Amino acid sequence: MLVPIFLIMRKSIRKAKAETMMGNVIKKAGWTRSDLVVSTKIFWGGNVLNDKGLSRKHINEGTDAALKRLQMEYVDLIFCHRPDLYTPIEETVRAMNHVIHQGKVFYWGTSEWSAERLGGSLPQLAGRSTSFRH
Repeated sequence: MLVPIFLIMRKSIRKAKAETMMGNVIKKAGWTRSDLVVSTKIFWGGNVLNDKGLSRKHINEGTDAALKRLQMEYVDLIFCHRPDLYTPIEETVRAMNHVIHQGKVFYWGTSEWSAERLGGSLPQLAGRSTSFRH
């Protein structure tokens, strides 16, 4: 039986503590990783410029930090929590594909993104990114 675990926290400090606590609970309970569906989100991180947003740097480092806190080798789903107006969407898509190809994430999605933001970018991305499919 699959057990979905969704960590949805409002502030990055609480989210980090929740991930650490959940990682400890999963380890102590002895649950089989393949029986769990674990998701997290990325955007906020810290007060330093590179600790927030959806740049390749933050996606890679934020994913690694979440995996360390969760004590896992991968998560099933990572959400780009909100759009990053300062990072080209193509960079975000390529970074998400990168963490997927590394085996750190199986799928990625979005939350708090408008249909216009997503829909308007799809034709542009389809023509530029070899790993993006629609």
